[in-house]
Amino acid sequence: MSINLKRDEKFILLGIPFIFLLSVPLHFAYDFSGKLPIVGIFTPVNESIFEHLKLSFYPMLLWWFISFLILSKKQKISVPKWFNACVFSLISAPIIITALYYINTGAFGLHSLALDIFSLFFAVLIGQIIGLHIYKHKDANIYDLYTAISIIFVIILLFTFFTFCPPNYPIFISK
Repeated sequence: MSINLKRDEKFILLGIPFIFLLSVPLHFAYDFSGKLPIVGIFTPVNESIFEHLKLSFYPMLLWWFISFLILSKKQKISVPKWFNACVFSLISAPIIITALYYINTGAFGLHSLALDIFSLFFAVLIGQIIGLHIYKHKDANIYDLYTAISIIFVIILLFTFFTFCPPNYPIFISK
């Protein structure tokens, strides 16, 4: 059985190793920057679960955006479909990371860096597959595009706000 993917669809899956590998230096970028607040917007500023969600979100957003710029020069890409798929990918990965963390620690009492790294990889993998599925199978219109862009901006605003004003809930507390 062979999987027949178009160039744009292959780009979505090619993002998996790029996104995962980009998350490694991002994990340490805030400390390496001398704790610059602008860097903290895009990278974890502490060891909380919430801050680590940035390790999937921003590399995925970057990959989807750069891929769009590259692909749109060479072929016709449906902008609404692309960014609609992007949003599904961006939302699913942090949900998966959070769920796996609380299943591992809460249900099984497991605290492991290896499990955390695997969770990130698994979330990126599943997120990109979900994005690919949405891109291939869901039509999107201009309203979907506006909704997708709005959701992306709201998530960025929430990441920024909660980085500097974290509420006192376990997901925001540094381990």
